[in-house]
Order: sequence, then C-alpha cells, then structure tokens
Amino acid sequence: MAADGDVTAVDAAADDGGGGGADAALDAAQSGGDAMAADGASTDALAADAQMADAQAADAQLADAQLADAQAADAQMADAAPPPSLLCAGATCRFQSHVSLDVTFQVAIDAQGGKWFATTHGAVYLDDRGTPTDVRDDLWNAWTLGSGIPASDVRAVTVAPDGSKWFTSAKTTSPGTSYVSRLFDNGTPLLSSDDTWITYGVADGLPNNLTSGITVDGAGGVWLANGGGGLYYLDDGGTPRNKADDSITRLIHTQLNGVPWYSLARTVRIGPDGAKWVVSGDATLCRIDDAGTPKVWADDVVTRFTYGDGFTDFGAWDFAFDAAGNVWVGTTRGLEYLDFNGTVTDKADDRYAFFGLAEPPRAALYQGRRVWIDSQGNKWVGHGGGVTQLRDGGTPLVPGDDQYTYITGLDGLEWENIYWFAAAADGALWVVSGGGGAVRFDHRGTVTESDDVFTHTDSFLQDDYLSALHSAAGHLWVGTSKGLTVFDDRGTPEVRSDDRFVSFREADGLPGDNVRELAFDSAGVWFATHIGIAFMTGSATPFDKTDDAWTTWGVIDGLANYGCYAIAVDGANGKWIGTGSGLSYLDDKGTPSVKAGDSFTTWRIADGLSGDFIRDIAFEGSRVVWLATENGVTRLDHGGTPSNKADDTYTLFRMSDGLTAATVMSLAVDSAGRKWFAPLNGGINVLSDGGTATKADDSWTAYGVANGLPHVAVEDIVPADATSMWLADAKGLVHFDHKGTIAATGDDVVSVIDPSHGLAGEWPQVIAIEAPRRLAVGTKTGLSRVFLP
Repeated sequence: MAADGDVTAVDAAADDGGGGGADAALDAAQSGGDAMAADGASTDALAADAQMADAQAADAQLADAQLADAQAADAQMADAAPPPSLLCAGATCRFQSHVSLDVTFQVAIDAQGGKWFATTHGAVYLDDRGTPTDVRDDLWNAWTLGSGIPASDVRAVTVAPDGSKWFTSAKTTSPGTSYVSRLFDNGTPLLSSDDTWITYGVADGLPNNLTSGITVDGAGGVWLANGGGGLYYLDDGGTPRNKADDSITRLIHTQLNGVPWYSLARTVRIGPDGAKWVVSGDATLCRIDDAGTPKVWADDVVTRFTYGDGFTDFGAWDFAFDAAGNVWVGTTRGLEYLDFNGTVTDKADDRYAFFGLAEPPRAALYQGRRVWIDSQGNKWVGHGGGVTQLRDGGTPLVPGDDQYTYITGLDGLEWENIYWFAAAADGALWVVSGGGGAVRFDHRGTVTESDDVFTHTDSFLQDDYLSALHSAAGHLWVGTSKGLTVFDDRGTPEVRSDDRFVSFREADGLPGDNVRELAFDSAGVWFATHIGIAFMTGSATPFDKTDDAWTTWGVIDGLANYGCYAIAVDGANGKWIGTGSGLSYLDDKGTPSVKAGDSFTTWRIADGLSGDFIRDIAFEGSRVVWLATENGVTRLDHGGTPSNKADDTYTLFRMSDGLTAATVMSLAVDSAGRKWFAPLNGGINVLSDGGTATKADDSWTAYGVANGLPHVAVEDIVPADATSMWLADAKGLVHFDHKGTIAATGDDVVSVIDPSHGLAGEWPQVIAIEAPRRLAVGTKTGLSRVFLP
C-alpha cells in the first residue's frame, strides 16, 4: 500500500511477456513480412514507452509529495508519545521478528560456525546447518528493538573468547544515543527466551557517540573505539553477568604523548605482542603499549605512524598483521605495507611499500575498508569496487612479482561496496556490503575465478521494504521491492528451528522483482509488480517449484500501465488491477494460464474515475468496486458486466464531501458496509452510505490524534471483527475498537503496539491476519509476527 519510487526503465517494457510480439513483428517486416504489422507493433511499443514514462512521472510526483508530507508527519510525531497498548497490559504480547540483511556492516563467525551479522535492522544470526551452499535449510534468529538489544541500528559485532557476543548499536530516532551490548545466548542462539543481555550506555561511562570498533583481548578486557570520545577499556570484574562491579575507563591521549586527536574512531585491534593498535581521529595508525595497566593511561607508550614516516598516503580504514608481525594498512588510496624490521617502536629502520591502482579501470586496491591475511599469507582487501586478493610471493618489498585477482559483481558479488569480511573454518570468505547483504565466497584455495562458488544468503526478507503481506494455506506470503518470499512455520509458529523459506524473483517467472500486491484465487496467486502482473500456479506447494507455471501480462496485452500498485480478485473470479494510469479488469475466461481469448477493460479519468493513480481496491457486493486514488475515492458500479462500460455508474468522493486529504492510500469495507479510508496524513475517514450511491443519506466521521490515534499517517486498514480495525499507523500497530458506534467517538478504545513492546521496527506498512490472535506486520525495518494474549 505504501508509496515507493518506481525506478523502472523504459527499456524494461521489452522484458514483459508480450514484449517479444513487437520484436517478432518488426523482424518479420525487416524480412519482407507484413510492414503494417511491424508499424502497428512499433506504434504499440512507442505507446507502451509513453505509458511507462507517464507512470514514472506519476510515481515521482507522488514520491515528492509523500516526502514532504512525511517530513511534516515526522514533526507531528515528536509532539506526543503514543498511548500505551491496552492489548498488552496485564498480559505479555509475544513477538517473532525478522529483519533484512540488505544493509549489513559486519559479520563475525563463532566457534560453532554460526554467522553473526550487524545490520541497520538489528543483530542477526545464521545457522547454515553445515550446508553453506544450500540456503533452503538455513535457520535464522534476529534481535531487534524490544527483544534485548537496546537499539536496532547495529554497527559492529565480535565474538569473545568465552563465546559471548558483543554489539555496538545506536538509535536512529535519537542521533547520538549509542550503546555497547553483550549477549549470553547460553549456547542456544536460535532460542531467544534464555538470553541474557548486558548493556552499557552514557550512565555507565560511555559517550553519546557511536562506537565503531570493538575487540576483546586475551584476558577478556573489551576495547572500544568511539567516534567522538576516544579509546575506552571495559572491565567486567571477572563476573561477566554481574554489571555491578564493571568499570569503563577512557584512555585520553593528546599531542603530549603522540596522538594529535584523542578521538580514536575507526578500528581497534590487538597486536601480536599484546599492544593495542588504533586508527586515530586524523586517520593515522597508532600503537599503544599500556604496560599491562589498561586502566591507567598515564604510563602508556604511544607510537604513531603517518604520512611523513614513509606511507604513500594516509587516510587509514583498517589494518592486519602478517605472520612476521608487520602491518598491512588499507587506506583511501590503496594498500600500504609497513615492515618494522624487528623494532616496532624504533621508526628509524622501518621500510614501506605501496600497492595501489593496478590494472585500471577494473576494481583496484582503492579505499581499503577491510584488510585480512589468510593462512597462505595472501592479502585480501575489501573496498568500494569489490574484493582484491594480492599475492606478493612473500616478498612485499620486491616489486614486479605481485599478482592480483579481482572479485566484482561480474564474478558473483551482489554488491561491490564492501564493508567487512570474515573467514570461515572451511576457508571460505564471508563478504558483507552496504546494499547486498552477505555472500559466501568459496575460492577453493586457488582464486582462479574459474572454480569460484558464490552463495547469497537468504535471510527470509529480500529487502526491508515490505509492500505486501498475505496469509494463505498456512503460509505467509511477503512481497518486497526485491522479490517474493514464502514463509512456512510448519504449524509451530513460536518455534523457529523448523521454519523454512522460499523466494521468487524474475529468474523464477516474476515480470519484475518489485512485488507491490498479491491476490489469490482457486487456481493460484496473482502479483502486481512494477513491470506488469503475473499469475503463478502451484501456490499450494510453494516449496516445490517444479510444478509452477507462470503467465505474465503487460501493456501490449491490454493492461493500462506497466506500473501496477494493486490487484484484487472479485467473487466472480475477475481480476482488477490498479495502475499508475488507470484501472484495468482482466477476464481470463477461467483459464489464467492460457492467454488466448483474454480481454482487458480499462477505466481512466475520462471514463469517470476521480483519479488515474489507483492505490487500493475493495469490493462491495457483486457489482460495486471502491478505488483509492490520488484525487479522492471512486465508487464504480459496473452493473454486473465489468467488460461492458456502457451501463457503468460512478460516484466520486473528494475533500468537499468529507475526506481529510485528496490522496487516499488505503481503503476497506467492514462487515456493516461502512467504508474506511486512509487519506495521506489525514487520519481515518469513515463513510456510512447505507449501501446506496446517493450522497444525500451519507454521513462522515473523521478520526485523528484528538480521537486517540497516535499519528495521522495511516498506511493500511484491515478489519479485525465487527467493531474493530487494525491500522498500520506511523507510530505503531493500532487496534481501533469503535464499539460499533461510528458517530459516537467517546467510547472508542485505541491500543498501540510499537517497538517498545517488541515490534520489529517503526512505521508499520502492511498488515495480515494469520489467525484470530496472531498478526503479521511489515514495518520499514522488518517483519513482526504478533501473538496476542
């Protein structure tokens, strides 16, 4: 239901299932075939391109309007706290949260081979069941706000020698509020109920700045590199689960002892001799010998290495130590090598080498954000263009014998902007990036590019933006901007260990990965995407793709526009599609897998609609269709003959009738025949029309913050029962019980479930009712299943 920018290129029209018709006709004409057919196909293609461009313009306009409205809405959100959840009062609502690996900063691997990810949507754990190349049996767990971790934006993760996990996180809603947390999972990372969390913040001695680097020394001491406060040492007093005797010490180093800036922001590591190495605030490398007294900084000996000492360039990101104890540093220009010549603190005999822009324009050693050295001495650098392996032949100071291997998106990486990687026990490299989640790279020990294996993790959610949710046949169907995922809990909704997932993308048959809405009929499932609609058989067995069959329709088949935002199936099995430039009705003659004989009927403003941008569709009886548009609401009575527009009647509703805003994002018809509308940042409007097209007997009721809603921005409306509705509100999941008395607003009961209760994230977008006391809620940062008491 929520708006998203339509990034479809005009050329994507050719990818539609019918796009080949135009190409074939043109080929026939060029071969001496019917030139008129070619001209017609060409004209159709041009018209399709124009419609695609119109849809993009409409999307852009709506996106701009929503951005402005969202900024105004955010200002309103700060004015008042949401009311407490009455549903969870006196009884505990339980939550099961899933997040995306779409924005991932770090990965750490524990002694059992489990992968731990730091993402912008929480801490995520993966157990690949010992089969890393088969994602079908993967098991996942996630910790988001409300499930133990104090903030959902997790930037760093490390596994301590005792098996505990350390995370750094920050609140995205309160910039400057950051935490360091320790998780004891009791050896059951897939089970959250026995977890113990210890969290440190400002009250414990940390500054209000993001901690970007974390490492644990051999004695269990924790070293923290903080973006604005410097280097910190955390001592748990030998009682790791007792915070009362913990201490946090700030190590203050200034120009007096060799560090120009005290803010040690990027990286902290323990050197081979136990010294602490950090990247300082001016992006230079510093070695700190704490003389065995980590809590006392006055006796520290600091050695600083910078541009003037011999580095070709210095803007350090990361570093690693080789078997000889020398350091390799990733900088803004490439990879720097520093040979201490056996005397780490005597800089006079140091030797340097630079490895940089080789073989342009391929992904060279540029911006070395992550540096790692494998057991064979090969150097691996993650940077803005992928991953580069350097084999220096064991002679880093001798030029000419170096060999490079570049791993980019062309080779199998999903995203080339590398943030971090970690080595697994089997020698494979786990690579994480800002936009591509996580990839396992098995180079088979050769890095020849011919035998490489890339395995892309499937964290259930393909993307954090959830645009569609439906529960059908015991499965949860989740549409995102990066494809579709089907989730099966095996009949044990609160047990995660037996969950399974399957994903569908363009390669499987979708016309486009941006799945905006779903609908089901007796034969299968229908999809509305940014490049037309699709039908898939085999929906009863989604985990068996061998029985699937796909059919797609686009503009060339008669669809009003490629950009589709809503799809619904009426009681007569007709398909109604809301697009960016009109409403289309598909009569598939009862054979959705056979396109021969299909017919489309399209309505636009010229026919009587209030607007052409159709965001949502609802039915009333067998002949009335309600449409949410960018310019009000349309009641279309097709007279029982949707393919015949001659007997249609229209009733339009605008702000002058009772809507609180022109653009309507969602609508629903309840069991009493009342119509519920969610205008953009306009709260909720209810129309009681008595089931007639006559406006004379209409009555309107508007609900806003004054009536108990936590916020006026509502994205989705789902009827709960005869007297209540579920609302996806900007401040949380809202249960609105109007007691069956719409006009009498004094007896309404509003309950709000938000991240403080355990919801996966802020700003719910879509809602699906899975069972009488169980809901699925898609938010801007993930998916929650809510178990009501």
